[in-house]
Amino acid sequence: MVNEVIRFWRLQTLERFCVLTAGLLKRRGRFEQDVARFLRSGEFSPFIEEAGQQFLRFMAADADATVAALAHTELALHATRTDPRREQVVDWPCEPENVLAQALGRADVASPAPGRYRMRIGRALPSGYQCERL
Repeated sequence: MVNEVIRFWRLQTLERFCVLTAGLLKRRGRFEQDVARFLRSGEFSPFIEEAGQQFLRFMAADADATVAALAHTELALHATRTDPRREQVVDWPCEPENVLAQALGRADVASPAPGRYRMRIGRALPSGYQCERL
């Protein structure tokens, strides 16, 4: 019973910190499985911010390039949230807007268009990010 409570707490913690990545993984039916893989890796801080960053770094190395790009994007969003001068760049294997909408639970979103895209992330940008097709 205690192990089940701990597992539930870890899932909830990561879901709250990694909203976008967790949302996409849940839509794809992978969230619990990927969290279990992450926990088996042995890295899990008791502090929510550190555990969330560890999970995002873990998912940024995922074989699915879209999941990896989203994890990189979420890491960049966390890194730039407190410094209005800081900007980060993430390359995407597809159009990111639809992936972000899917991660946030929009059911009526079309599949993302394949191609190379670059997302700039920073508080000084309108909407906090800017995306261009390469």
